[in-house]
Amino acid sequence: MKIELNRQVLLINRPNGEPSDSNFTIVEQPLKRPGEGEMLIRIFFALYLPMTTRISIA
Repeated sequence: MKIELNRQVLLINRPNGEPSDSNFTIVEQPLKRPGEGEMLIRIFFALYLPMTTRISIA
């Protein structure tokens, strides 16, 4: 049986200029099965370069 993973890309520090790999970290954990009255939703998200301006404080 394949173990499904919860994969998260986390912002670890705000970029100064263009973002790089050093601004992010990837965390993987075994996927928790939904319980009674819960559901599991899969989300696909892409970060486009014009959106990176919203990451900065300014």
